[in-house]
Amino acid sequence: MKRLALLSLIFCLFVPALFAVNDNGAASPPAKHLKIADYNVGERGSITTQFAANNGYSGNTWDIEPVTTLTECTAMDINWMSAGELLNVDAYYILDDTADGNELNAGAWSTLGNITGVVSAGADLPTYCDFSGNGVVFGPGEHAMGVHVNNYLYLISYLGYTNGQYYYSNADLGLETWHGQADPWCSYAFFPRAWNGTLYYNAGPPPPLMVSPSEISAYFGGTFTFSLFGDGLGGRDFVLLGSATGISPPIMLPGGGLLWLAKDWFTTLCLQAALAGGWGVLDNFIGTLDVDGLATATMTLPGHCQLYEDLDLWFAWTTYNPFDFQSNTVQVTVTGAPPELEEYLWDDGTSENALGWTSGGVAAWIHSFDSGVGDDIEQVCSCFGQAGSGNGPANGTDVDLWVWSDPNQDGEPSDGLVLGHGSGVVDNTSTNTFNHYNLDASTAVTGLFFVGASLDQLVGVYAAPMDQNTLGLGVSFFGGAYTGSVYGYWDPYNLAGHPIYAMGAIGFDSAWMLRANDS
Repeated sequence: MKRLALLSLIFCLFVPALFAVNDNGAASPPAKHLKIADYNVGERGSITTQFAANNGYSGNTWDIEPVTTLTECTAMDINWMSAGELLNVDAYYILDDTADGNELNAGAWSTLGNITGVVSAGADLPTYCDFSGNGVVFGPGEHAMGVHVNNYLYLISYLGYTNGQYYYSNADLGLETWHGQADPWCSYAFFPRAWNGTLYYNAGPPPPLMVSPSEISAYFGGTFTFSLFGDGLGGRDFVLLGSATGISPPIMLPGGGLLWLAKDWFTTLCLQAALAGGWGVLDNFIGTLDVDGLATATMTLPGHCQLYEDLDLWFAWTTYNPFDFQSNTVQVTVTGAPPELEEYLWDDGTSENALGWTSGGVAAWIHSFDSGVGDDIEQVCSCFGQAGSGNGPANGTDVDLWVWSDPNQDGEPSDGLVLGHGSGVVDNTSTNTFNHYNLDASTAVTGLFFVGASLDQLVGVYAAPMDQNTLGLGVSFFGGAYTGSVYGYWDPYNLAGHPIYAMGAIGFDSAWMLRANDS
């Protein structure tokens, strides 16, 4: 029955019923992506997403994020689902902006090229479109791109794409998929939709050092991934060092080379940790470049650390024995958190989707939080449904709020004991507005604890609001009981009586729009 229960979980994206489209209106959950590249010099000159369409219409948008200058995007492959047709293809771009927010703004897009008479190869096969000679230069940073084919014929001939959102990368750039496009261009958009294709380009050399992401929260934790490129330096030893004070004065190396880092306590810490094996925090800060001159190093922050202010860090690497090559310097930021949290939260304030039982039932969404030495919880706060979807529970629906203990402090809620309860009704459904519900009494918690919201969910309602831009980090759970469950009606006083699904374990890693207040 656990398998059947999992099959009952479904995402839903609201699409106006009266708009006749080729896109099927279904929404697969975006594939959660961290922008940590798997760099491969062998992929230089092109980047391919996928050719596995399960949906389609007449166009797509995506973002590119070059780390080096693309002197020209010369061509692209597209996925036209009918073979042997003559296509009219338009390519578009926006410099220094993202496709997100411009999917319906035709005036924001410039034309990269227009070609006619392209012979389509057929379903899930690359159809080559030559846009060479356009002269558009894409520098490092974020830019939007799009493609549109005006041969669209409802349900017969269309551009194939894939439900979901994905991130791809190589040595030169990252590519993040965004929208499907209707006909005409920018008349209607669908999200999330992943472009099926290959982008061809000319590029300058990649920088010797890149890092992703550029910012991590001290409270939530995460991993900085450093990618090292030593052209012609295959097999050489390297050391990656850091500074907490900046780039000047630089470190003078044996042989006279300059490593543009200001030597300080963090520089010493990096070297000590590297020589000691990293301490589980700094991995491969000292090592050997592979035969292609490539290496990867990581810095992992465990989370639940509190800083009084942001911490900026700078990194660079050098070969040694001899010290004859020094990289560029990159900067990252560890963002601070207040020394005492008045609100427990994981989300970023915006929902991208919602979860519910296909057959209806009791929907219960649960978060784990860490109170440290202890706290008193006064409120549980939640949104309801995906913002803008119209699929949330009706305003006025009864909702219960819960606080549970974590008796063995393992972060898993099945053994949780009810500590506090509150109740109210749904308000501001299908928005990002939090509703604040007072508990029946102030509730004392110690260490790890759980909060949750539960309600009777109708068929076609998706009550639990999901922030898909924030990983759940093992703290987000879905439970309750679907209609017809062999386990019977859900009992919050016996969480072990029904399956509880860790969101990451079932492929839906995300944070709930669910919080707790201590005042």
